[in-house]
Amino acid sequence: MRIDLIFIRMLFNITGAISPRLAATIAFRLLTRVGRSKFREQEMLFYRSAHRFTAPFVLGEIPCYEIGDPTGKLVLLVHGWESNAGSMSGIGQKLADLGYHVISMDLPAHGHNKGTHTNLFECKEALRAVIARIQPAESFSVVAHSLGSMVTAFALSETTYSVDQWVLLTSPDRIASIFEQFRDTAKLPKKSHEVILHKVEEIFGEPLENLTVSNKAKEVKYQNLTLIHDSQDKVLSYDHAQNITAAIPQSTLHTLHTVGHYRMLWNAEVQSMVVNLFQAPLQQAASKPIMAEDAALVY
Repeated sequence: MRIDLIFIRMLFNITGAISPRLAATIAFRLLTRVGRSKFREQEMLFYRSAHRFTAPFVLGEIPCYEIGDPTGKLVLLVHGWESNAGSMSGIGQKLADLGYHVISMDLPAHGHNKGTHTNLFECKEALRAVIARIQPAESFSVVAHSLGSMVTAFALSETTYSVDQWVLLTSPDRIASIFEQFRDTAKLPKKSHEVILHKVEEIFGEPLENLTVSNKAKEVKYQNLTLIHDSQDKVLSYDHAQNITAAIPQSTLHTLHTVGHYRMLWNAEVQSMVVNLFQAPLQQAASKPIMAEDAALVY
């Protein structure tokens, strides 16, 4: 057992006995701390080549990055926890090569964004701020990874925009499961765990049972919802994706094997799967016969 985990368990054992609320405060602070790792070379290449702009946000400007054809159909990329906009660039570049206008962002406390702590509510609000900054004139598509998938479900459920392709490269379902996993690992006392759950309900202003991707996705206007998840995923278990697709019949689940959680973003098979989802509409549009009333658009 890791020394830091032993220390954390001892900490909660002592503080939980003295003050469950104090233990909950410490636990929430630990849960919302974002670990930053060194940028990978391919991520740095993306940052150097993409056009950067910012979106105003209550916690500070959100760095945004765009590649591809500015007149093309919009695709938003939303990264996961302790990741960054560059982590999605392998998929993003392939979509840009198809002619799409691809925009990604560094969520609060991630990438080149400032801060050390954030949470789902802040990330959800940040995505809404980016969409408000862009002000899409028509429907757009979204590709999200890991916690970013939950961020998109929560954010889009609060907008009236229509989404064409909505692709979730792994996704948690119940927000409560994140805190349950931490409770079990860190041996957080029951009363402290209950304090955290109550805090989450206060932050969102909703009962905990409503705070699931399964529920929020039903409030999103979309044409196609596709989930891609590894059956052996060690970060987000496969049953999350199964729960979502079981709750939403109008969705498709593609099951991977031994591709992993983070490695999937640079996996050729996964990238091809995503590209195929976006290529089909382009091919359909190209093969559509020109009607008489559309003839003026040609000349």
